Amino acid sequence: MIDLIDKIRGKTGRSYSLGKVLYRDTILFVSLLAFFLVMIVFLGLYFDYQQNVKTFSGQYLNEVKKKLTITIDKTIQQTTLLNEKLTQRAEQKIVEHVEFAHTMAKGLHAANKGALTKRQIIERIKFILNDFRADAGAGYFFIYSTINGYAYLNSADRSMEGRTHLNYKNSSGEFVIKKLVEIANSEGSGFHTYNYKHPKRKLSNKKKIVFIKKVEGLDILIGTGYYQEDIDNMVQEDIMKYIFDLSHSFDNYIWIMDDKGKLLVHRYSTNFLGKSVLGIKDSQEHFFVRELLEKVNKFGEAYVSYRWNKPSLGEEVDKLTYAKLYHKWGWIFATGSYIDDVKSWTDHRKREFTRALIHQLVITVVVAVGLVFILSILIKRNFQKLNKGFEHFNRFFENPSKRISEGELDMIPYDEFRHLSQSSQVISEYHLMLKEEKERAEHALEARNEFINNMSHEIRTPMNVIIGMADILDESKMNQEQKKFLDSFQDACHNLLTLLNDILDLSKLESQKFVLEMGPYNLKDKIEKTIELHKLNATKKGLIIKMDFDENISSRVIGDQVRLGQVFSNLLANAVKFTQYGHIAVRAKLISEDEESQKILFSVYDTGIGIEEESIEKIFAKFIQADTSVTRKYGGTGLGLYITKMIVEAFGGNLMIASEPAKYTEISFEIEIKKNQTKESVLKKDLKLIDQRLRKSRILIVDDTEDNLLLMQKFLKHPDLVIETAKDGLEALDCHRKNRYDLILMDIQMPGIDGHEVTRRIRSLEKEMGIHTPIYALTAYAMAENINKSLAAGCDGHFSKPIRKKQIQSFIFSMLGDSN
Repeated sequence: MIDLIDKIRGKTGRSYSLGKVLYRDTILFVSLLAFFLVMIVFLGLYFDYQQNVKTFSGQYLNEVKKKLTITIDKTIQQTTLLNEKLTQRAEQKIVEHVEFAHTMAKGLHAANKGALTKRQIIERIKFILNDFRADAGAGYFFIYSTINGYAYLNSADRSMEGRTHLNYKNSSGEFVIKKLVEIANSEGSGFHTYNYKHPKRKLSNKKKIVFIKKVEGLDILIGTGYYQEDIDNMVQEDIMKYIFDLSHSFDNYIWIMDDKGKLLVHRYSTNFLGKSVLGIKDSQEHFFVRELLEKVNKFGEAYVSYRWNKPSLGEEVDKLTYAKLYHKWGWIFATGSYIDDVKSWTDHRKREFTRALIHQLVITVVVAVGLVFILSILIKRNFQKLNKGFEHFNRFFENPSKRISEGELDMIPYDEFRHLSQSSQVISEYHLMLKEEKERAEHALEARNEFINNMSHEIRTPMNVIIGMADILDESKMNQEQKKFLDSFQDACHNLLTLLNDILDLSKLESQKFVLEMGPYNLKDKIEKTIELHKLNATKKGLIIKMDFDENISSRVIGDQVRLGQVFSNLLANAVKFTQYGHIAVRAKLISEDEESQKILFSVYDTGIGIEEESIEKIFAKFIQADTSVTRKYGGTGLGLYITKMIVEAFGGNLMIASEPAKYTEISFEIEIKKNQTKESVLKKDLKLIDQRLRKSRILIVDDTEDNLLLMQKFLKHPDLVIETAKDGLEALDCHRKNRYDLILMDIQMPGIDGHEVTRRIRSLEKEMGIHTPIYALTAYAMAENINKSLAAGCDGHFSKPIRKKQIQSFIFSMLGDSN
């Protein structure tokens, strides 16, 4: 067998042609490689097929969830509108009653004016209105003097009649009668709401809505009203009847329970109305109502799966129910859908995917065969050239300086290398070659980092102008459409800057120049501010972001707040991106602590598309997402989780993922954070430069770009600041010789003399003069080594472009603000 293989390879004896053997070996290797590639593609497509089959049911459930969510949201909206309509109708009845009484009072006054005294006329009005009742007996008329609050009539509490009540206060401490008199005297009529004892529940104070109107000439006000509780009961009864009759199909209906589990409305389970249904369970002993209530009370909405009888079939099938809390009354609206048709839907998707799988496999085989054919031709031509090259080597080493024995020559299989082995210089030449290759590789790595640094500078320079001008434009007056365009433009800039920062972080991580910058900060505030950055995108998708922060955690800590914020920002961005319905929760739980530090478990939970178990490890690789369909649908570079993982590991933790496709994903990590033992002393100030008190100051801005100079002049425009500019290093030095500045903002990359050299020369001159001007680098370079170079050159600090308006204004105030 070995001889047969050697013959196929071209070996016919101890000495044979290297070119022939390599050529045949390469052809065999390429053929085998093509075969294995076809097999790998086939297996990959097959496994992709299996994974997609698993997700078909998840996709179906997502469609069902979407329909259920729309149904409940629509029902709640209809309930809200109906509630408003019925409440307005009740309030209109109050107005009609008072208008009737007011008309009657005016008529009596006009008919008896001069014949009877005011008091006599009022007594007649009181006699007519005394026995009137509305709102199931809780509504009654009252008459008060608009001069001193004297009670002529109060049918609910006769003890109040015959006395003045301007100083009367209800249980909430409100001067009720005094407020009614003020409304009557200032506006003539109007509504007022206050707490007052209920005539049928005298020991309880209930919210009451009244309408009053002043009777001119008699100096009285007449009013009546309803109790909000009675109005709500009437409205709720009408709405429950409306919901009972509402149905979007025979099998799918809407039902309601309160937040304690009492059933209020149900089309079929009428025997449970008014009773608790928490003890109801399905045939698998699942207390699904109790689970549904617990989740809704915690999250405001919930999905629950269980087995239940389908009316149209008369037998139990799988059912998915969605419920949502109506906060106004504490009602829980719920509806469900039977999902027994998932198999037919999944079979249809399988057939479609099988056809696509076969089509892709045929294309792969054809491409592989064509590739082997083309490579065989190219390889043959190259090895023919290689053979000629070895012949030249043979002639070059025919007279070697070092001789070896014939026995040693027989141990060498290739003719070409037999001559090469006789030269002692070959080893040294190879050693030198490897050394040169190593040096070239090191130079290439340095060149790559330098290229990334330069590209970052070249991109950040125009981005500084673009983002800055967008901030200025955002403060101008615009119509709604222009504002929408500007918001989209700023979002795009933010995404581009995020991508650029990801690439820089990747470069730092791979060159081992990534370090954590420790400093004091408020942990809870940092997480809340990071959540605020993503709330707008979440709200646009109808999502809620919740935070569960353990109250035992000390918020005053020391650490790298920027990197921790970057971790939460990346995780929240992914959660918002991959979640269509439900909510997102950010959690922080204390695991253990001592006097100096605390160990905290952080997590970000979402009800999104989930991750297959086989894909969890894959998503942590750079430039890779769970599968190509995710990239096509949601976009992204695949760097976010890779960088997040590296940052968490720098904190001393590890990212952990728990997920279930089409249900949820939870990414968590546990790290130790040092407590801040120093006393907090923070002075918060308004960051708007135009509103600050500044001492008279002169600032020099050095930049070779006109747009950047214009932008900084716009940012720092203030009556107390004199702004001067220099377009290169020589002009900056000349300005420094002629004037004294309170601050210099120095660009680094400039033609001629760069910013570092200008700073060194200024420091040299100031050393002789015994002065020191604050100089801050304001440049598009953002790597750590760039910051160190700026500080080494004599700069007091380093700002990386793009710079935001509030950021530079806050810095100017801290440097030049008036301390008085």
